[in-house]
Amino acid sequence: MRTRPLLIIVIIALILIGSYTMPTDARVIILAWNYRIDMHLYAVLAGLVLLFLSAHWAIALGSWLKSIPSRIRHYRQQKAENRQQKHREQGLYNLLITDFTQAQRYFAYAAHEKTEHNNIDHLAAAYCALNSSPNKAQEASSMLEKTGESADISIAKANLQAQTYAALGKTHLALECLERFPVKNLSASNRLLLGKLYVQTHRWQTIEDYIKQHGRSHPEYVSAWLITRLFQQHAAQSKDQLSIDIYGRLAHTLQNNISVFIAHTQSLYNTGNIDTALQNSIQLLSKHGHVSIAQQIAYLVGSNPKTLQSTVDALEKTRQQPQQAILSMMARGYIELNQHHWLEAQKIFDEALQLANQQSQNPDNSIDMEIDQVLAECIKQHKYCENQLKQAKDITRSDES
Repeated sequence: MRTRPLLIIVIIALILIGSYTMPTDARVIILAWNYRIDMHLYAVLAGLVLLFLSAHWAIALGSWLKSIPSRIRHYRQQKAENRQQKHREQGLYNLLITDFTQAQRYFAYAAHEKTEHNNIDHLAAAYCALNSSPNKAQEASSMLEKTGESADISIAKANLQAQTYAALGKTHLALECLERFPVKNLSASNRLLLGKLYVQTHRWQTIEDYIKQHGRSHPEYVSAWLITRLFQQHAAQSKDQLSIDIYGRLAHTLQNNISVFIAHTQSLYNTGNIDTALQNSIQLLSKHGHVSIAQQIAYLVGSNPKTLQSTVDALEKTRQQPQQAILSMMARGYIELNQHHWLEAQKIFDEALQLANQQSQNPDNSIDMEIDQVLAECIKQHKYCENQLKQAKDITRSDES
């Protein structure tokens, strides 16, 4: 725009210079209707140049005037995107501090802005509505209805729709949403939801096929909870052998899961394989210690007293590391509890408590278990034995009197 006045000045200057350097008497006569216009040649040239420039400026002005509506729309769009970005940042901040109610409010504000990128804000608002307390499934459903269809968000939208339908009690619609996609495309939470929906609809055969298909090749697709529920269902139907067969097909990570292992041990017990159950339990106790395994060993010994001495000997052999020693002592303590040997059990739990306290105060320990849970359990069982001994003494005194 700044060059145009300069251009006019240059052209006029050239015409003036030309008229003085190359003077001429040439004239141009223009006849138009009943009019005659007699002009000097240089004047005509100057007029033509000005006419051309005027036409050019008129066209440019017309283009600029036509662009005014689009400029206004662009300005409004830019303002809307700025507001949306501000609301989205506030929503993300509240989401990070798990304030789902405030996060939903800001994401809803962002989604209200008419931009090309508000689908993600609708999804975020729906997610926050589902995770708020209490959950707002109806609001989440409303947000999802406003979300447009796009290949980029189709899986995320289907996942949220499934969770929404499940929260509203529409189980079959939730299953329909999840089953539209391959299992590998579902999030971990939605794979867990898929398993829960299968359980709610009593699709045990589907669950069995699902575990057989993914239990070894893709153990991350299968939740321990789902396997445990299937094994419990088999136990109720006296199909424990089927549970044992399925357990053999699982990946080691799933086989060593505490809840899955205990459910498997129960299946072995139900089929009379108590020795195998004990052997597996002691082996797992020495590798992946957990209080519930120690309790399971005592339970199995109580159901088959003939295995008492062999189990005690096997537990003694596992006392190589602090973790193994603590849990081995706890297993023996539970065995003594089952036999009502209160004094012996109390001594064993005291010893386990002392060792656990030493390990909890050692900054260099690398025990792979919840030491606080072990301490609490030892204290609990110590008090229980103390109460039983006290009751036994009271009964003895009353008999003597």
